[in-house]
This record gives sequence, structure tokens and C-alpha cells, in this order.
Amino acid sequence: MTSNKMCRDKREAESGEIDLRNTKAFLILLCSQLLFALFLFPWFLFAGISVMGLDAPGSEENLVVVAIILTIWAYPLGLGAGIISSWVAYALKKDRLAYWLNCIPLLWIAPIVIFWGYALLS
Repeated sequence: MTSNKMCRDKREAESGEIDLRNTKAFLILLCSQLLFALFLFPWFLFAGISVMGLDAPGSEENLVVVAIILTIWAYPLGLGAGIISSWVAYALKKDRLAYWLNCIPLLWIAPIVIFWGYALLS
């Protein structure tokens, strides 16, 4: 690391300024995470309805049903993991990694969108 860069980093740390060195990456992360956070509203509906999968007698012993319910209920954890890890990667100036980590909530959103699309087109 050059002494020029160290001095600049030290000045930024002392002043408390935020370096938006890559405004495009910042805006992409911010907008997509706000969109993912909006998916929490329909998630509450899905989470409430998902427990109906345990309504049938003996269904609590069906591991597939239990796995589906636990996966649905894990969306906020995936959202939190995606948000935290992508901002850490952004702070470490690894924008490409931040983009990929930001896609973690899509593991829950994409199957639902595909299912709805299939159901609407059938």
C-alpha cells in the first residue's frame, strides 16, 4: 500500500466520511435490498399459511413438509445474511462478490415467482 493511499484512508477514517467509490454498486445494493425487504410483507402471508401444511394427521412426521415449512420460515435469515455479507464485501472493495452475496434472498424469491408464473400460464 502506498503512503499516499494510507494517508487518504487515515484522513477518511478520522473525518468519518463515507467513500462512495463505486456509486453504481452502492445504488444496486441499496435498491435491490429494499426490494428484497418489501418481500417480507408477502412472506408473512406465506409463513402464516405454511403451518397449514402440518394440519393433516401425521404430517408433522413427513420430513418433506417440515423441510418446506422451515425453508419458508428461513427467508428473514437469508435476507439478513445477504444484506450483511454484501455490505461487508462492498466495504472490502469486492463489488462482484457483493453482487453475488446480495442474491442470497433470490433462493427464496425465484422458486415462488417461477411457481406463480407456471400456475398462471397453465
